Amino acid sequence: MNYFYLKIFSLIAISLSIYACGYKDTAGGISEETEGIYAIVDKTIEGVSQKGPFVTGSSIVLQETKKDGSLAPTGREFFATTRTNKGDFKIDNIDLESQYVRLTATGYYKRESTGKNSECQINLRAISNVKDRDKVNINILTHLEYDYILYYVRNGKTFSEAKKQAQHDVLKIFGYESLVDAPEDLDINSNGEADKALEKISRFIDEKAYSCDFAPTFNYSLTISTSSTLLTNPCKAIYIGHFSRNKHD
Repeated sequence: MNYFYLKIFSLIAISLSIYACGYKDTAGGISEETEGIYAIVDKTIEGVSQKGPFVTGSSIVLQETKKDGSLAPTGREFFATTRTNKGDFKIDNIDLESQYVRLTATGYYKRESTGKNSECQINLRAISNVKDRDKVNINILTHLEYDYILYYVRNGKTFSEAKKQAQHDVLKIFGYESLVDAPEDLDINSNGEADKALEKISRFIDEKAYSCDFAPTFNYSLTISTSSTLLTNPCKAIYIGHFSRNKHD
């Protein structure tokens, strides 16, 4: 991997997590005076999980978050699997104490650059306000903005402020100023300009970063959190983040 691509990936905040470690939650939250916390009753959430599209039977987990607005999980989880090789899923009839949800998709996916299924399973994540939405897609942009959102909320921003700032930060990495749609509305198989941007970014990462035997190992120190995000795969462990470069030999 040449220096240009190392530089690109050294700017990515949350790396593509193959068997990823969990995120450490800390204090902070959204005050009810600024945005309000709303209980969700009998909600159905559906969407697509895509790096390329996740294959049939991939795991989808939706986590309820606490009503204090901290975005910390309550421990209650709802499960589904992708129904086709398009990565589509549906979770019916859920009740939540907060409108903010965290989702994780885990599985193999159809690679954009080759059309073949990946040899490694990956985790992709999303965090969203489902008060006025029934669809939450999970993709590389929702994954990359995820920890940014948690960081900004933890440091006093409202969810909407954190979401807006996180989207800006992630898109800037790839040379985009903004997209019309929220990342969880995008679909790499659709023809909108924002959808095409998602597909282009996903393909770029697939072509330049895909490996089940990544070498050499690099370590980057995270600038927005107290610890780096660890990526592990069957052969190697790598740290990639939004980082000042700090190679360890």
